[in-house]
Amino acid sequence: MDWQVTHHVNYWGTTKLAYPDVPKEHPRFAKCMVVGNLVFVSGCIGRDPASDAPAPESAAEQVNIALDLARGALETAGATMGNIIKTYFLITDLDDYGEVRKTETEYYEAHAPMLVEQPPAATLMVVPGLARPEFKLEYEVIAVIDREAPDWTVTYYPE
Repeated sequence: MDWQVTHHVNYWGTTKLAYPDVPKEHPRFAKCMVVGNLVFVSGCIGRDPASDAPAPESAAEQVNIALDLARGALETAGATMGNIIKTYFLITDLDDYGEVRKTETEYYEAHAPMLVEQPPAATLMVVPGLARPEFKLEYEVIAVIDREAPDWTVTYYPE
């Protein structure tokens, strides 16, 4: 196979790191990579790395920021939220689960309504901590361009 790999290098080389306090000699990562028609988006946290604002205390606010970052990464790669086929949500407190899911659903209703009716495969993991103590969650996605291509057969289970 002749796979074309495209790095979307928001945090690569001389551009701003995702975590400004990380020394330059530490590994950096791509905000997303495209391999063939697959888009892999790195984990998005509930804090905008382009601003100096601290992460909000509300899990709902962090979800909206993380989803905005994921949406921006997808758009950089030529995809949309509607192209998502797999999500990974890492949360640090199971008590936030209801608020996280409610906010995620509201976000999908606004930006990718098809994900409400035909949700992607999903994984939720409760973890003891993330890169910084104030981060309540991290969101990562895999998307395919184009999820609804005319010659593809997409089956949702259960039907």
